[in-house]
Amino acid sequence: MGERSRARLDALIAQHPETFGADASHNLAFAFPRYLGTEGADRFANDLAGRADILVLPASLWRSRLGQVPTDHLRIGLGRLGAVPAFDALDRYLFVAVQ
Repeated sequence: MGERSRARLDALIAQHPETFGADASHNLAFAFPRYLGTEGADRFANDLAGRADILVLPASLWRSRLGQVPTDHLRIGLGRLGAVPAFDALDRYLFVAVQ
């Protein structure tokens, strides 16, 4: 499940280089790609939830004792059965948003 989700998300990131920076973690439970939009990761996550019913978490919600968490990243879960259809919906959202 995680491998299929990771492959779909990596493909989506590659299709939208103006929106996302690559996620180098290669984690199969979650991804942490950089969001490149000018409005910021918090606003993008809020708009995505409100307009497309897709939930991603902005990095501003995370804290670490090990170091500073970059504020321009999103945390995206990969381990759910609905992850691939959600990435398809995100792809459609991004296609419409850039029109």
